[in-house]
Amino acid sequence: MKRTPLQRKTPLRRRSTLATKSRKPTAYTKDLREYIRERDQHICQICGRSGTQIHHVVPRGRFVAAWYTFENVHDPRNLMLVCHRCHRRIHDEPGMVEEVIHMQEQRFGPLRKTFG
Repeated sequence: MKRTPLQRKTPLRRRSTLATKSRKPTAYTKDLREYIRERDQHICQICGRSGTQIHHVVPRGRFVAAWYTFENVHDPRNLMLVCHRCHRRIHDEPGMVEEVIHMQEQRFGPLRKTFG
C-alpha cells in the first residue's frame, strides 16, 4: 500500500537555503533605523506629529551615486522620520519630493553634487 503525504512518517523536505545565503546584506539595518528615530527625536520632520516611518528623501529607485554627495542610498542624510500621513503626501503630491529634499539640505547641507 502506497502512503500519502499525510500518512508519511518522515517530514517533507525543507526549502533550499541557497536562496537565503546568496542575498546581499543591506545597509538598512535595525540599528540605522533606530539611529534615525533617535536623531529625529521620534517626531515627524514635516508636521511635528509622532513619527512612525522612515522615508528615503532621494527614492531608492532614483538614486545614482554620481548625482548626490552621499555614496549609499541608506546614508543617514538621505533618511528622515515622518508620520504615515506625511509619507503618503510625499509620494502622492507633485513637488513634495523636491520640498523634502530642500528640507534635508537645510539640515545637512547640499545633497546634490554641483556640475560645472
